[in-house]
Amino acid sequence: MNKKRRSEVESVIKEIYSISSNIESILFDEDSSRDSIPENLMSSESYEKSEECSDSLESAMDSLSDAIDYLNEVIV
Repeated sequence: MNKKRRSEVESVIKEIYSISSNIESILFDEDSSRDSIPENLMSSESYEKSEECSDSLESAMDSLSDAIDYLNEVIV
């Protein structure tokens, strides 16, 4: 891979890190919001949806981490 394309991949990696950081912030906010739900509402539909959202956000972050790993292999 030439220097120009390597630089482009490095730029993409930085963008993915930024996106992952944004998702992590959203996840933190979602978890904090769910943690403040009273105990008597922990079996509610909105609580369950919040848990599902957090699971999906974590999966997205894992996928982005995998993408970064693959891209790092390209520029080695």
